[in-house]
Amino acid sequence: MNNRISHWALIVYFLSFTPYIEAQNSLDNHNNKLVEQIVNSMREAGKTKTAVIEFSDLNGNTNDFGKFLAEELITKLFLTKKFEVIERQLLNKIITEHKLNLSGLIDPNSAKELGKILGVDAIISGTITDLGDAIKVNARLISTETGQIFSVASEEYIKDNTVKKLMGVYITGESKAKNTNTNTSGDIFFKEDFSNYEIGDIASDWGKNVVVQKSVSNEYYIQNQAGVVTLTHDIKFPKNFSFEFDFWGYTGGMGESFVLVDKEGKELLIRIDAAPYADIIELEGIRSNRLSKGEWSSVSNDRGWNTIKIVSNNSVFKIYLNSVFAVSGSFPQYTSFVRIKYTVKEKRNLKNFIGRML
Repeated sequence: MNNRISHWALIVYFLSFTPYIEAQNSLDNHNNKLVEQIVNSMREAGKTKTAVIEFSDLNGNTNDFGKFLAEELITKLFLTKKFEVIERQLLNKIITEHKLNLSGLIDPNSAKELGKILGVDAIISGTITDLGDAIKVNARLISTETGQIFSVASEEYIKDNTVKKLMGVYITGESKAKNTNTNTSGDIFFKEDFSNYEIGDIASDWGKNVVVQKSVSNEYYIQNQAGVVTLTHDIKFPKNFSFEFDFWGYTGGMGESFVLVDKEGKELLIRIDAAPYADIIELEGIRSNRLSKGEWSSVSNDRGWNTIKIVSNNSVFKIYLNSVFAVSGSFPQYTSFVRIKYTVKEKRNLKNFIGRML
């Protein structure tokens, strides 16, 4: 009798792991298919040494799935014993030290420079696109000699619970706290990239005379069509958060401001001065040091986009410009924020608003 009970207990025990094992096998199968395509392309092109960049979404943001994918590719490519693969921590250190632009679409100059620094002849990067029930991964293989793509690979991943967790999606019955530890993997509480609009649409929920446009890199953005305009949008912020958006070009002096409005109507003021003579960000009267020219983008083309990031953690606010720290301050007097306001003095292009819980 005891043996029979033990037998059934053992069966139940193994069955409880079946969904997990199936999910892991599914994910591993997709990874193997992607690696097989990459290996064949690398061999055909005669490439032997590579670096793998973390995969990002279409807006250039990286989540845990993008990091996991890079780690898996590094491991699996190394195990083929056909390639030298640069360790990811070393790669990230080089990217930071040399301020290389290696997220999203990699520009040819950055690819060439990384090739010289690390001695690699290929870079593997790519994008992750959420299709609802599946995740589409598109990989690009870039020659460091020319800076151009020499091959591509793609794979569609089943969006099972394992993939959902890596994408930062909340799973019913599990704690959200697992996904709220860092900026990149925290739950997204707000996102607007204007891709649901058509060119020329009026984004009336952002203000009067706000029109949706499209950049030369095929990204949607909003633009005000008059002089001094205040763009507003209602957003319910969590206590601790990061919030960022892109704006294009010089701001025309300290007359432009970004404001977070709390539920009592109090306003936390951030002024942005990207004019050539100032280059300063101000947070509630606290001014940053003058920022270097390299920290502001050129306004001559689509690379003129700059990213402002606001991080609030236990009432301490930090402001970053293009990932470079600018200014900080402690403001415990503010309660939960419920609205954003952006006052512009001239035509202003704004895009890629995204908020994450910390």
